[in-house]
Amino acid sequence: MNLSGIAVQKLLGYFRIDLRDAIIVHDDLDLPFGTIRLKQGGGQAGHKGLISLVAHLGGVDFVRVRFGIGRPPRKEMVEGYVLSPFSPDEMRSLPGLVDEAAETVTDILLSGIAAAMDKHHGKRQTVAEEGS
Repeated sequence: MNLSGIAVQKLLGYFRIDLRDAIIVHDDLDLPFGTIRLKQGGGQAGHKGLISLVAHLGGVDFVRVRFGIGRPPRKEMVEGYVLSPFSPDEMRSLPGLVDEAAETVTDILLSGIAAAMDKHHGKRQTVAEEGS
């Protein structure tokens, strides 16, 4: 993920996709595990994959599907936390979360980001909470 901008730049160029039409799904420490949020543009917040994307794509004007992974108890644990396997409970929740993320991307494509945000940000429970 840290160098994903290289591959994404090549894909967008090959398929002649405008940056504004790109949809990037990525992990997000600032969201609790299982939370899915949409965003248009924005900063990188130290996310090395997003830093790579912005550097190689030349801008931030792409849609983001942010997949919450939660945050470790101490800041110095971030790298190990991001690279560690999911817990057994999280693993059981992942299929539903991946389905929800895929549905979110489909809704963006069919209805646009504003409608997808209205639909998905209005959910009271995440799939992870429903599976508990």
